[in-house]
Amino acid sequence: METLPPRFLVDLQLALFILAAFIVGMLLAIWAVALRQRMRGRRNRNRGRTAERRARKILKKAGYTNVASSPVFTTALLVDGEEETFDVTPDQLVEKDGLQYVVEVKRYRENSGVANATVRRQVLEYMIASGLPCLLVQMPEGEISVIDLPDDGDPTGVT
Repeated sequence: METLPPRFLVDLQLALFILAAFIVGMLLAIWAVALRQRMRGRRNRNRGRTAERRARKILKKAGYTNVASSPVFTTALLVDGEEETFDVTPDQLVEKDGLQYVVEVKRYRENSGVANATVRRQVLEYMIASGLPCLLVQMPEGEISVIDLPDDGDPTGVT
């Protein structure tokens, strides 16, 4: 059996070292990205909770009483004739003058009104699931908008 030349062994060791360093580098990069995403998620949750606390104070000042934080409403849809249920969780449930409202708090003023399709769908989902009108609280100004369906309950406006 023939032995490998020393130069080949050095080249092989170097190649293995470079491969190992590359793998360690990739693992560190994956870990760093995951850590950054966790930190960003935590920061966003904290900012969301802060906005919701501020909104609670703003609503209280406007005469609303907090009934529940993160209330859960269960709603159902028929999918291919089979009923599927879903939980819907607005930010708050409040009451004023004997009327209840679900509340959606938006942290940023930009694109946070019902002209934004995502916000509009979210508010409609809350109103349909709860059967209640919605208060949209736009931070940081704390502007409160009352959102409701037309009297006939048909949001399309088609008669």
